[in-house]
Amino acid sequence: MNGISGEQTRPRARGRPLIAAALIFCVALVAFWEIMATLSRRPWEPFLLTAGDFAGFEPRSADWSVRPLPVRASQTEPNILAFEFRPAPSLSRPLAAGLTHAQTQALSRVLAPILVRLVHGYNMPDCMKLKGYDVELVEDTRNTEAQGHGQVSPSPLAPGRSLPLQTWRLLSSTGEETVAATAMIRRGDFSAADTDIRSMPFPRIDFPIGQDFELRGLSPESLRHPIRNFRTFMQARWNGARCDLMTFLGLRQPAWADREMLTLVAFMTLGEGDEEKTGVAEVKAAVEFMLAELQAWRAARAERLPHLQPGATRRDVGA
Repeated sequence: MNGISGEQTRPRARGRPLIAAALIFCVALVAFWEIMATLSRRPWEPFLLTAGDFAGFEPRSADWSVRPLPVRASQTEPNILAFEFRPAPSLSRPLAAGLTHAQTQALSRVLAPILVRLVHGYNMPDCMKLKGYDVELVEDTRNTEAQGHGQVSPSPLAPGRSLPLQTWRLLSSTGEETVAATAMIRRGDFSAADTDIRSMPFPRIDFPIGQDFELRGLSPESLRHPIRNFRTFMQARWNGARCDLMTFLGLRQPAWADREMLTLVAFMTLGEGDEEKTGVAEVKAAVEFMLAELQAWRAARAERLPHLQPGATRRDVGA
């Protein structure tokens, strides 16, 4: 007979359950992917501390002329405070020791302004690398080893100084040098911590991309060098995913700023003829002064700001 025997149809019948199982697995995988991708696109959880909580905070000093800079008072804004510091004509810090009054006034005019910011914990060195800077750690006065990086061992604390600080040298693509000092402080009591700023989750990069790069999609210009532009595009997406595979695949929300740790940072761009040593001393003094002002302000208002307490949640502030 020309008919097909039962033995010939048996293998085909056995393969059908495998095909059905594979289809069910694919449908389940797509459903899981869609659910996780939807969750990863949800808005970031609001921060407990915002610029609005610091209404009336005005640091004052005979050594500094302080000018507040605008910061958006939003519950999703990582920046909390920003100030411009300029040395006052009547400098009394050790930097001015031994100078005449005229020399002190001249020094206050030529020293570049210092930008001081209080931000929810973020990785400043990688952030500046994303902007095209070369970043180098100059000094580390924390009390613990810089674990996980092994670049610079902590130096002994200077006499009379107990604040854990990291100081940095930033070089722009045009050769302009900026010095910075950073301190990590706890949200609950504004006490200084030995946390390495490089351990903060945002941002994290593998390879910096030029500051002028933008994700613009397909265009005639991008098609001229498709391989190079595709690699740059994927590199930007990888950096935007904080170098995390789950985030890169859209299955996890990108890491934002830390909620329990705050970053206090001071920047000073050196002009022609400015000494790096002087700039480092200035940014460190600015951070120390700002932290002392914050701690004094917090101590006077702790009872009226329950969300400053360690372990506080949005529920504690009626949000």
